[in-house]
Amino acid sequence: MDEEQIKTETEKETFGENFDQLKDDAKELANLNVSLWKMHVIEKASVLGTYAFSVFLFIAVFDVVLFFLGLSFGIWMGQITGSYALGFLLSALVFIIAQVFIYIFRRHIFSGAIVRKLKDAFFDD
Repeated sequence: MDEEQIKTETEKETFGENFDQLKDDAKELANLNVSLWKMHVIEKASVLGTYAFSVFLFIAVFDVVLFFLGLSFGIWMGQITGSYALGFLLSALVFIIAQVFIYIFRRHIFSGAIVRKLKDAFFDD
């Protein structure tokens, strides 16, 4: 074998080794990217889950407070009017008026806040 053939064979082996190393590095990069995306999804899901649980807890506590306030208002109005039925009817009327008000302005009250929270949860600017 002459010197040029040995050099060509060495270059082929070096190229093959480099190509194998490049292929292994590309696989590792792809696996790392998949792992990174999994971590992003887990992070976003945990933020969204925490937000949903917080909202649920707030609504549950608010409902209990609202129930007792309505009950107290009904008893108080019943003592003032002399009829507990009329007092609870007035309490129900206050709740109905509040619900109509919330229904009329629901998009303005809720949509902006919900969209903002979801945007903050999914897009880190």
